[in-house]
Amino acid sequence: MNPDEIAELVVAKVERTAEKVGSGFPHLTENGRWRTTRDGGWTGGFWIGILWLTHLMTGDKKFADLTCRWLPRLEQRKSDRMFDLGFLFYPSFVLGYRITGDEYLKRVSLEAAETMADLSHGRSGFICQEVQADGRRLGRTCIDVMMDLALLWWPTLKQAGRSSTTPRPCTRSEPPRSSSGRTCRKSRPPTSTWRPEKSSGRSRSTGTATTRAGRGG
Repeated sequence: MNPDEIAELVVAKVERTAEKVGSGFPHLTENGRWRTTRDGGWTGGFWIGILWLTHLMTGDKKFADLTCRWLPRLEQRKSDRMFDLGFLFYPSFVLGYRITGDEYLKRVSLEAAETMADLSHGRSGFICQEVQADGRRLGRTCIDVMMDLALLWWPTLKQAGRSSTTPRPCTRSEPPRSSSGRTCRKSRPPTSTWRPEKSSGRSRSTGTATTRAGRGG
């Protein structure tokens, strides 16, 4: 199977998944069926990131527009005091901003980064979230935090003027085709004109009640 055929299968899979999950965030599968989460759990950002990357690969604006279905609900997690903010907001809001330049995506990205930065424990140097154990307040962290750090690196690099890593569409001589017949563009995809619905502004603070399997407080 050549790369173009693989790309076509990937695009078709993304299209089917978007149809099957409705408004839920795809989380994991059981017996071949998607289990979804209402608020994104700890994997919701990855799904939105897949839509952005499919948009880059195909040049098809519909994948960028599809992000509107999930972005407003994920925004409500920006004040959750949990280290998985990097998983939630880097592939969704940060990547979306790097692709479109949309100020709404930039603002939410920075607000989530501020929340995560506030989880830094000055004395230990760890990024941790608070948990309750035997009536005591403790800080909890794990190795996965290393993969969340991109949410903090991004605004630092941007402030330093290092913006050369903006994603670009693929430039193969024979671009892959999506199931709709569209091809990968050889220039930057057009800036999206969508605007997500305004959220209520309320933020959910989950504390230790993350929906991550096997990582409860």
